[in-house]
Amino acid sequence: MQGKISLRKKESSKCLEGLTFEKRALKAFDKKTGSSSLRIAVDDNGHNVLVKMWPRDSRVNDYDLHEVWRNETRQLYRLAGYPGVADYIAELRTAALDDNGYYLLLNAGQRRPLESLIKEQNYRAGKNQKSVQARRLSWANMLRIAKGLEILHLQGLLHRNLNSWSVLTSGGEEADFQLTGFEWSMRIINQAPVSKNKLTNKALVVDGTHSFIRDWQQFGELAAYLLGVPYVKLMNRDIPNNEVLDGVSADEIRLLRELSRVVIVDRIDGTSVISKIEKILLDLELMSQSQDYFYNIVFAVGRGGRLAAAIRDASGRQIEIDDEEEQLKFIKRDLSIPIFQALKFGGSLGGTKFSLRGDKLTYTIEAYKRQGNPPSWDHAYCSSCDFSAKVSGNIIYQITLSNASINIISLAEMRRTGRYRGRVTPWTNLLDKASSPYGDSDSSVLVRKSLVLTQMIDYLFAASEVFPIYASEYFEKLDGIGKDGIFLLVVNSRPDPDRDALCKSLGLVDPLAVRLEQILLGGQSEGKSVNWILTESASIGEKGDSSEWQFHSTKNNEDGSLAFIFTGDVPLVGAKEKFLVSSESNGRDSQLKRRLRSFAALGNHEELSKMLYDPRSRIMSSHETVQEDDGFRSLDDSKQKAFASIVATLPLYLVQGPPGVGKTRLVRELVRQTIENDKSSRLLLSAQSNYAVDHLMHEIEEIIPEDEESDTVIVRCVSKERRDFETRFDVGYQTKSVLARLAQGELINEASVAIASKVHSLIESYSSKSSAGSISASSESARRAVESLVLRSANLVFATTNSGDLENLINDKSQFDLVVVEEAGKATGGELTSPLLLSPKRLMIGDHKQLPPYGADKVIRLLKDPNKTKCALEFGNPLIGRYFRDSMVDEIFDDVKSIKQDDPQSAVSFFELCEEARRNFLLFESIIEAEFERQRLRKKGVPIASSLHQQHRMHPVISDIVSHAFYNDELLTDENARSRFLSGIANVYSANPQCLPESPVVWIDMPWISNTIGMKASESLPHYTNDDEVEVVVRALGYLRGRNLGGTHKKPSLAVLSPYARQVRKIHEAISSHKSEALNNLNEFSTVDGGDSFCYTVDSFQGNEADCVVISLVRNNGYSTIYNALGFLSDARRMNVLMSRARWKLIIVGSLDFLRSMVHCPKSEADSYQVKYLERLLSSFEGDKCDEAVQVVSSVSFLKGDA
Repeated sequence: MQGKISLRKKESSKCLEGLTFEKRALKAFDKKTGSSSLRIAVDDNGHNVLVKMWPRDSRVNDYDLHEVWRNETRQLYRLAGYPGVADYIAELRTAALDDNGYYLLLNAGQRRPLESLIKEQNYRAGKNQKSVQARRLSWANMLRIAKGLEILHLQGLLHRNLNSWSVLTSGGEEADFQLTGFEWSMRIINQAPVSKNKLTNKALVVDGTHSFIRDWQQFGELAAYLLGVPYVKLMNRDIPNNEVLDGVSADEIRLLRELSRVVIVDRIDGTSVISKIEKILLDLELMSQSQDYFYNIVFAVGRGGRLAAAIRDASGRQIEIDDEEEQLKFIKRDLSIPIFQALKFGGSLGGTKFSLRGDKLTYTIEAYKRQGNPPSWDHAYCSSCDFSAKVSGNIIYQITLSNASINIISLAEMRRTGRYRGRVTPWTNLLDKASSPYGDSDSSVLVRKSLVLTQMIDYLFAASEVFPIYASEYFEKLDGIGKDGIFLLVVNSRPDPDRDALCKSLGLVDPLAVRLEQILLGGQSEGKSVNWILTESASIGEKGDSSEWQFHSTKNNEDGSLAFIFTGDVPLVGAKEKFLVSSESNGRDSQLKRRLRSFAALGNHEELSKMLYDPRSRIMSSHETVQEDDGFRSLDDSKQKAFASIVATLPLYLVQGPPGVGKTRLVRELVRQTIENDKSSRLLLSAQSNYAVDHLMHEIEEIIPEDEESDTVIVRCVSKERRDFETRFDVGYQTKSVLARLAQGELINEASVAIASKVHSLIESYSSKSSAGSISASSESARRAVESLVLRSANLVFATTNSGDLENLINDKSQFDLVVVEEAGKATGGELTSPLLLSPKRLMIGDHKQLPPYGADKVIRLLKDPNKTKCALEFGNPLIGRYFRDSMVDEIFDDVKSIKQDDPQSAVSFFELCEEARRNFLLFESIIEAEFERQRLRKKGVPIASSLHQQHRMHPVISDIVSHAFYNDELLTDENARSRFLSGIANVYSANPQCLPESPVVWIDMPWISNTIGMKASESLPHYTNDDEVEVVVRALGYLRGRNLGGTHKKPSLAVLSPYARQVRKIHEAISSHKSEALNNLNEFSTVDGGDSFCYTVDSFQGNEADCVVISLVRNNGYSTIYNALGFLSDARRMNVLMSRARWKLIIVGSLDFLRSMVHCPKSEADSYQVKYLERLLSSFEGDKCDEAVQVVSSVSFLKGDA
């Protein structure tokens, strides 16, 4: 717009508050076509906003139009989650409506509609359309539109209205087109008639209907318009391609005719169009270079230079080091197709280097310095070279140049002539492009880099579990081992100072040899059978020869050290110095590599990167409303409020779900209502563990009818080993069901014989008669293709956060309407990345006050000290193989190298990275705690998190203790649940109430070793067991009885929990030895998982519940420091899980005096905060608080039988 822009006051519409509009509209609403009005506005921060409006008529009932608008905005929000979309499609700021109209607000930046710039003659490429530079800019811009159009089509969306009004651009010299104009594509308005004067070729319009092909036709029309190609000549087949317009190549005209359907081709889609445009751009680039660009590069050839030695090696020692003429000829041949590259080196603290990559050598260049003058990029100078295959670095820009555009000069000639005579193009022309501002934002890079750092720490701990050993054949006979084909191996630990240094930097105190012994003997004592991999590779993520072995037994060496004997089915080969690693590393390594690729995908997902950096940066309303039906009304108040917020909020909402509140019940209702409202909806339901995913699926399965005719497709993603075509939700079963319905429908009757035959062959391949080995390779390939299609089309997909199928969905650019992640507090930020990539609407549910991600404490402890993190990375770098590396991993290692001891400033960025990594490792906790703190301070803004606070699982007495200790008394018992427990009969009771009271909560108090005269050590090694507590637990179990209530034969459930695996094992063994006699009453109870053991660790039991829970706390000692004394009990999250698993009865075995001593002993501020929960927990067991509902029983009296 020429002159100053005149602005007027804010529009009166409430949904447009904060916007100041330009006085003149860019475009008025077109009632005939339904095309929106367009206006530019400025927000309070000075950002340009493009406002599109469709007016409403108050005299007309536009309910149907409103529903279409909701559907359209839903599609737009889904599109916003597509990776890379922000670069090619205008970003939706928000959608809104009021009595005046429907609105879409787009972030415009400096862009405006292309048509408005053309009318104002401000579109640069339109001023000299036939020049090479203008054509190159036009095609580069159309390439961006082609990529945007492909994104739409891959999501099943049509544009329907592609023209110069639906493209935004700043009109500058750089390609920056963005696509818009499709946002109201499903208008309930009759299609505008096609102008008769354009119907000179019937192929132009496909039956007057909209289709993917019609979108590409409009694309071709727009491209022809920008290039100035006469419409009549383009449509006339009699005019050859090269004669349609002077200055426009035959290839350009051919593509325009294919797009316009003048020439019919088999395939018109994004892939083919993008490929042809890239070919045109390459031709134009070469044409432009040959006409306009001559880059001079100076080479110091001849004897004495490193270049001569490199050329001699690259030539197979055929070129002499003093043969300057042959060296120059070699360089010209090598640079026959030169590639200019800009490479990032030295990590984020480093810089950029430039090079020309040839066929054999890559030549690093810098500005040429003439004697007595400063360096100048008028000429480049080759400062070094190396074999192209060896050159590494993060390539941030590259372009292929024409051979003719490179002028090679020897250093001697340059010095003789003083200056080069002839046309010279400064290299800054290329250097400026290499430093283009269109890269990732700093915040996006920081988020991705921090997640990669957390993964690198996983690498370091994995490397610390690779044990250096000496391996040799063992020839002595062993009992039970004598079968042919069984080989014996004797293993001895060997020193490895580098790995020991890594372990020490990670805070692992025990030497490698001791840790290997503990793992081998500990696994044997616990009945575990772990296979081991023998390899010569010292690095993780490095492929090499390996063999699998099983630990058998130990033997003593002559020096008294311990050796380990293994069995295997292959002989030992190679050197004695080898490495031993658990076979479980195979699955771990696959997950780590998969996760690394998800971080790379995050690099193309600007929307998610920004959201992770600042979750409140782009909060929008979905304009969806809750359907207040019977299902919704059955939810308690806190769930109803959370439900409404979840439905209305984009792009993220978090729910904290304390124990027993019914998190899964909320998800089930959300899924039900979503599917009922729109049967085409697609939802991904994920969790970190298979158990959690299966639990979620079984809950939701109840609301999905098991009907062969149902259109709802549900897939449970599992590993190949767990696949079962006969399971209802297996992708194979679902595919078979879809194919069966297809075979019975009318569509198959209209298909060709070949297609019908393929469908029937596929159905036959799924029959029970077809075994896996009998299926042909072509059938197997066809099955995989169709199963992939079914997965991408499924309404409900259940998968773990680390599932390989999620990676496939990411690669296929799939998008869901909603992603739900259960138990999000147990997943790391890295594990959450994959599901979050797959939808623009995300719900994370979890409880960060229960168990954290596995190994979280040691990772957070390391990240809290960046100096230790730096040290660990330095020691670990040589132990990380190529399989686990990418450019960002290498960049972080380079960052660490760049930190100087005497320059604290050089470490600032790395320290910031460690802090961001710490935040993103515990992503759910970090986001929800920051949001709760914001709400506590009553700051303005839409909430993006809430907590469920009405529990239904636990007896109110148990719930009150948990609420006071861990949830600041905010966890309440639902009134219906309270009534059920207080007026109902417990299904668990005591056979001896005098010894074991009937109270819902009983604490059997053990004497504290430090104030009991003559008491021997209570807790003992191996870490940690407590025989005194085992005895009390067994006695308590003997008093328990179960009732079958309500006329059912369902037994009450029972669980025995402890923080320590060794104690769990001891209790299990004690129960097993007494079960047939003293503990035969346990037949009245069921186990939670249907197995034969009632005993579980706390970590394995989260998410489970039982009617009666017995807890053995184990710890009872005289240590003075919090962690040494309490161990796992110092972790409020583990104690929370322990205390909140029981429905009717909770029995705790432990020393109250010991725990009280920890509350009252002197400690640091950090330790005081850590065990603050313990003070609140113990307050429920003080004398004045104990009553019939909560009782404390002395273990001494309890064992005597006179409690």
